[in-house]
Order: sequence, then C-alpha cells, then structure tokens
Amino acid sequence: MGVAALVIGIVAAVLAIIPFLGVVAFLLGPVAVILGIIGLRLKFRKRGTALAGLVLGVLALIIASIVITSIASGIKSATNPPAPSNPPVATSPAPETTVLTPNPLDNATPGQKNALRKAESYIEFQAFSRQGLVEQLEFNKFSPEDATWAVDHLTVDWRDQATRKAQSYLENQAFSRQGLIDQLVFNKFPAEDATWAVDHVTVDWNEQAAKKGKSYLENQAFSREGLIDQLVFNGFTRQQAEYAVTQAGL
Repeated sequence: MGVAALVIGIVAAVLAIIPFLGVVAFLLGPVAVILGIIGLRLKFRKRGTALAGLVLGVLALIIASIVITSIASGIKSATNPPAPSNPPVATSPAPETTVLTPNPLDNATPGQKNALRKAESYIEFQAFSRQGLVEQLEFNKFSPEDATWAVDHLTVDWRDQATRKAQSYLENQAFSRQGLIDQLVFNKFPAEDATWAVDHVTVDWNEQAAKKGKSYLENQAFSREGLIDQLVFNGFTRQQAEYAVTQAGL
C-alpha cells in the first residue's frame, strides 16, 4: 500500500502543475491520501513510503487547486473585459450673467433733467469748479437740490476743469503761482485741486512777473524797490520780482 500511495502521489503531484491536467490530480490525489493512510495503519510495513505518498497526495491537491483557480480567473478576465471608463463629458461654460445697471435718468424729475442739460452746456464752453457750477445753476433759478443732483451726475474731471480755468486766467492776465492758486480757490476749487492745476500748467513765472510789473508801470510810477515790493505782495518770489523790474529797465 505504501508503494502504491507513493507512486500515485508522485503522478498526482506532477499532473497538478500541468495546466488542464489538474483535474486528474484531483482524482489521484485523494487516492494517494487514502492509500497512504491505509499503509500507515498496516503493521509490519515500512511506513516511510506510505507517509510520502500521503504527503504527495495532499500536496498534489493543493497545487491542483491553485493552478485551476488561476486558469479560471484568467478565462473569466478574458471573457469579461473591464467596462470602458466613460470619457469625460465636455461641459459648456455657464452663460455670463449680464448685470443691467439702472440709468439714473430713468427716475430723474423734469427739473433734474433740465438742470443736467444746463450744466452740460456750461461745462462745454468754460471751466467750472463743482461748487461754482452748483451756484451757477442756482443763479439760473434751479433749486439747490436739482442743481446739486445735476452736477453730481456729470461725467467730468474736476482737476481738469481747474487746469482749464488756470490756463484761461493766464491767457488774459499775469499771475504769480500763489496768486493763481488763490484765484482758483476763490472760484470754489478745493485747495488741493487748485494747487495741482497750477503745477500742471505750462508757464514761466519770471515772465509772468515781468508782465505784471509792466502792467503796473503802465498805470502808475514805481521805484525799483517799490515795484519789487508790490510784486512780492502779489505772490511772486523776490527773485522773480527782481527779474521783472530788471526787464522793465529799473
């Protein structure tokens, strides 16, 4: 029995590692195990061959199970390929939301609309400060509320208005830098805007002093020092005043 178990166990173990013959090993493996057990129980027999046949039978069953399981898995994978992954769906961008800005004129009163038209006509032909334009509209009998509303709804750069006003003054008469700033402030421009405007006009302050000195001499007589003092009083620097009187021949 021991020899038979050993021989069948060897055959089963060999067949177990051969693909598709593992089924035979499943049949022979149990036989080798049974014969090995019987051989171990028989007396006066060498038990070594029986034990070897038993072990080989069990080993054949384990190997055959592993091989058959691997083959079955491979066949299943081949016959059932993985489902293709869904390609990404292109999404169209969300439509842009257009925010409609209400037109302030839609709710304006007739008085406000007329005040706005008048303000636009003034700005078109001459320069104004914000407060100066409000007061001009009030002078034209618009209410303070309508005049203020109209001026605040103009599209206008008040510093540009200050620069235009400064340039128009220089075209008609001579000013010192400080005198021109003071004149713009008098016209209701904020001091910051007036200073910015004067610093951004193209002007030669020495020549302005000379023009101012000449205009004084056309109307009255001055000594050199007296004319210098008068020009300094008008905001010219001492150096500009001295340049002016020198140009005047004093």
